[in-house]
Amino acid sequence: MGAVPDMKADSNRYILIQNWFSPFAGNIADGSYRRKFKADLADVSARVAATLRSLGRAETDISADEIEAFCKHAGYLKVIRYRSLEEEYSSPRTKFIRNCPRTIRVDLDRRGV
Repeated sequence: MGAVPDMKADSNRYILIQNWFSPFAGNIADGSYRRKFKADLADVSARVAATLRSLGRAETDISADEIEAFCKHAGYLKVIRYRSLEEEYSSPRTKFIRNCPRTIRVDLDRRGV
């Protein structure tokens, strides 16, 4: 039985498959998606390098592979906003905190735990 090759490690096969599928890819056939990705990757890499320099850290502290993976998956990121720790300590939601353990206990009792 055959195995699926590691496309990142085996770049010759990856390029061959990309070129084979490119006539069927519609908008992607002209390479605009890849050009945009490379431009975005360059922008993010430059920003990461500048931020690391401003913090007195080596530019190699975050690898190019990590930046590329971040850019590839950036479309799946979600922003979740919480109250700051200062807000939590200055005006905690005591009613919510008091009820939370009871809620958890009721849920665990329902599950038979």
